[in-house]
Amino acid sequence: MDPFVRPAGKVEHLVVDAGGFIRNVAIQNLGEKIYTLPEVVAEIRDRATKERLAVLPYELIFREPPPELIKMVSDFAKKTGDYASLSATDIKVIALTLLLEKEHLGGLEHIHTQPIRSQTIVHTAAPSSSSVKGDVRQAANTPGFFIPKPETTNAATSKRSSRVNSESEVIFEKFRNARNAGLKDRLRQKGKITKNGVFEISYPVLQSPN
Repeated sequence: MDPFVRPAGKVEHLVVDAGGFIRNVAIQNLGEKIYTLPEVVAEIRDRATKERLAVLPYELIFREPPPELIKMVSDFAKKTGDYASLSATDIKVIALTLLLEKEHLGGLEHIHTQPIRSQTIVHTAAPSSSSVKGDVRQAANTPGFFIPKPETTNAATSKRSSRVNSESEVIFEKFRNARNAGLKDRLRQKGKITKNGVFEISYPVLQSPN
């Protein structure tokens, strides 16, 4: 919502920042009592706005918020991460709003002093199998989109696979026997093989020099 759009009726107390004056808003139609800060008027540099401020058709009330409210706003802005983007005048304008809230509504008990953290979790249902199949069929009919066909298994393919597996097992068995034979020859050179097939290997004992 545009902050300068006229509400349904006048508010009793209205705090105005520099933007309201620079945009030449008819502020008198928005509030009964108009408040601002001396720092806000000091921010205005253009001649036209300064001339309008000199002949306002309403009374401009200057107020200063107390230090405790300025600290309250500063601490809150630090917790929300907005502190770096706020000027000292921005913080004082917000503190002035709290001051008027406190004076005319009997306190600040209804104002949050700590940021409220909210988290939105969106639960999405898993797609059904029928919808997935429909998406696949639609994609298959899209130009430039390719879906490979599943491989078919027949008796000839199964028989050929069995023969290849058998040949592989025979080759592996021959390789293992040859490797074991070579290992036995090397072990015989270093030790001996008993009748039970147990390898007895003797290693030289290192003696310390005298």
